[in-house]
Amino acid sequence: MNTRFEIVAHGENEPALRAAAEAALDEIERLERQISRHRPDSEIALVNREAWRRPVRVSPNVFELLERARLLWHESGGAFDPTILPLLECWRTAALEGRTPANAELERARKSVGMDKVELQEATRTVRFAVPEMALDLGAIGKGYAIDCAVEVMRENNVTSAFIHGGTSSAHGIGCPPDQGGWRVGISNPTRPAPRAELDAGFVAEIMLHDQSLGVSAVPGLDGKSDLGGMARIVNPLTAKPDVTAVLAAVVAKSATDADALSTALLAGAKECFKKLSMMRPGCSFLLACNVACGQPLQILHSGLAFSGQTAELA
Repeated sequence: MNTRFEIVAHGENEPALRAAAEAALDEIERLERQISRHRPDSEIALVNREAWRRPVRVSPNVFELLERARLLWHESGGAFDPTILPLLECWRTAALEGRTPANAELERARKSVGMDKVELQEATRTVRFAVPEMALDLGAIGKGYAIDCAVEVMRENNVTSAFIHGGTSSAHGIGCPPDQGGWRVGISNPTRPAPRAELDAGFVAEIMLHDQSLGVSAVPGLDGKSDLGGMARIVNPLTAKPDVTAVLAAVVAKSATDADALSTALLAGAKECFKKLSMMRPGCSFLLACNVACGQPLQILHSGLAFSGQTAELA
């Protein structure tokens, strides 16, 4: 996950709250050791090294997360895909050389992408890749899953008011703060410079989380112009190309795992994915911010109660 997690908790018993928060952070660290592809001793790193050669056995919770990822891949029509790393690397390599990838390069990378090529055997809890050069990257779902697990730890310790976030892009509000209806969260406009003061916050939307999760995905700095570096950050697995019109996506759901993965799908799949998910997930709320033209206001699409009434356009 390679990011910072923070917890704010309210209650009368400060030592108990501190102990609960520390236990939740310990759980996040345990999960980091299991699912980060950047740690050579993690289970996912082992899967990436060996799963093409042989089935690799993983822990029950890692297997459960991979099954969840496959369901979300299917639900999003493939816009969320934790096997997209070969395509991302293809774009990043080309970006460093100041060019776009050739079609032949993209086609080769696409052959190693797709959760349908990841074989999950429930009886043995093993993972196997059907084709070579595959890799799992759970960065687009791992923070959300870690937050869900941390929330469970907090609730087991009788915490009824807390806010947990990972990297400011995945969050969950347990209950609400004192004298408030929920945890107030602002979603920043990624095309604006950093605010100089609170009055210049530049939020695309502000929402209240009450026993809900928020997932936000964004491509900072994109303004509709050609930006190979920015384009290499988010790629639609279905087209093997980035959609530079979408600059930010946000999802509110009960599960932080779902919100994290679906916000990634929404940013990658843009308007087509917005239509699909809005119909399939009536219990969730979706927001998509798109560039219309250089220098023009962002187009804001939203569905669901969390974002109802938000401004349609932001200058």
